This record gives sequence, structure tokens and C-alpha cells, in this order.
Amino acid sequence: MNYIIGMGNVMRSDDGIGSHIIDYILNNKLEKGFYSLDFASNAWGILPLLNSDTNSILIIDCSLMEQEPGTTQFFSLGSVMNKNKISVESHESSIAQIIKMAKQSGYSIPDISIMGIEPYSIDFGQILSPMIKNKLPDYAREAIQFIWNAVPR
Repeated sequence: MNYIIGMGNVMRSDDGIGSHIIDYILNNKLEKGFYSLDFASNAWGILPLLNSDTNSILIIDCSLMEQEPGTTQFFSLGSVMNKNKISVESHESSIAQIIKMAKQSGYSIPDISIMGIEPYSIDFGQILSPMIKNKLPDYAREAIQFIWNAVPR
């Protein structure tokens, strides 16, 4: 099984991008060959997916990468944990800590990647910035292409 997981705080504008992309995928019935889940700020939701049935997980989240707003980058979880210039908000450290604990507890750890999206705004507010909102179809397409490429043939 393969999963696309949205993370973020929808109360902080573009920080909620992961959740908005999952909504877009589900509302447009684009979920084919993978499952879409919205974890919002609940990084612990990943635990049930850490088993031998899971091939890959793509986590979509706001990412402070010192890039132009709207820029996307894909990272392995391990590479993100080791770079100081990249922040996947507070969820990255939570995910990293949970994965480390799960590994020590004998969980099966699949391939985990992050699709980081540079925000325009993470101010308090329930709506995405227009620049980010207009790119939702593009972000969904990128995430789906990434997870399809992760599927073993």
C-alpha cells in the first residue's frame, strides 16, 4: 500500500497546505493506486501505517526552505532531519521522533518522503493565500506522480 498524507495547521493559512491537497485529491476522485489521509497536526496518526503492508508514504507539508513562495521540493525523511536550512514546520521533528521511536520498537519502516511547499504566509487565518490556492491542482498532480513512481512494478 502507498499513502499520501497531508499535514499542517489549517488555522495558519498556507501551513494547512497538506490538508488542502488531500481535500482536493478526494473531492476530485483522484485517489487511484494509493490512499489519501489528512493527519492535520496529528503526527502520531502515522503509527498504524508503519507495517510490512506499506511500501511508501509521501507526507505533504508546508516547508520553510528559503525558496520562492509556492516552490515544491521532495526530500527523504532522513535528509530533511539532517538539514538545518529546511524546516517542515513542527511536524517534521514530531514525525522524526515518532519514526525513531517506532524503529526502536520494531515497527517496519517504509520509504517515507516529504513534499515540502514553501508558504507565502503562515499567519493566522483559515484560508490559503491566493498564490498557493491557485496551484492546488499542480501540487496534487506532483504528489500523485511521485507516489505512482514509488509503486513497485
